[in-house]
Amino acid sequence: MRDYRLALGRTPLPQLALELGELLESLGRADEARVLYDALGTMTKRGGTHGVDESVVLGLYEADHGDPSAAVRRLSQEWSSNKSMQVADALGWALHKAGDDPAALEYAKKATEPGLRSAEFAYHRAVIERGLGDEAAARRHLQEAMRTNPRFSPVRSPLAKEALEAVGQPAQGGPENLQPRTPWVEPELPKPNKPKPAPAKPTSQPAKPKPEAKPEAKPVPRASRAKAEQAEPERTPEAARPDSAAADPEQEPRSEQD
Repeated sequence: MRDYRLALGRTPLPQLALELGELLESLGRADEARVLYDALGTMTKRGGTHGVDESVVLGLYEADHGDPSAAVRRLSQEWSSNKSMQVADALGWALHKAGDDPAALEYAKKATEPGLRSAEFAYHRAVIERGLGDEAAARRHLQEAMRTNPRFSPVRSPLAKEALEAVGQPAQGGPENLQPRTPWVEPELPKPNKPKPAPAKPTSQPAKPKPEAKPEAKPVPRASRAKAEQAEPERTPEAARPDSAAADPEQEPRSEQD
């Protein structure tokens, strides 16, 4: 508290006043916190005269400690000209406080999905998802908030721990515990249409007659084949026959001159 008061004495920023007010509120000193909350309006007007826009800080204050509907109107106007992650987070949180969680989730996604690691953004999204009944997503973003900064807010950090304990861990089990409630029935698929055969084209030429099949030669038994070979006289090849002149005694031998 001493450090916050010192910083506020040097630079009266609405963000510092809001953080110190929440610190005092977490310690049970609500009256002192109310003094700082009331000073936020004066600081915001002073910043506006110097060209500093404090719509996000004032919108978050109104969402948590004032009128959430007024916060939605203020931040919606700011979103039309400044589509930053900070405005998206504040507008989503204001919508949640006003009771419109489906619209709030769309802006919470715009604040968290670009990749900025912020425990405050993750906590806001987790609370919105829990309000929509998505406990798995709420658990994931609550864990992300606590990993990023377990002391991101003196008011919301204890609430994040309580919410994480309430959500608990996923149920034990595996694929055998994920059976469908009703038995699966194979759907009846439409039968494919069979193509009709094309009609045969008429031919002008007469069909050629098919050649008659020749009768196959029957195999001759080995015993018949052997008898046939014995009955047939052995033929002497031409090269082995004796000269005709020498074999015929009546034919005279030719002279060398002949």
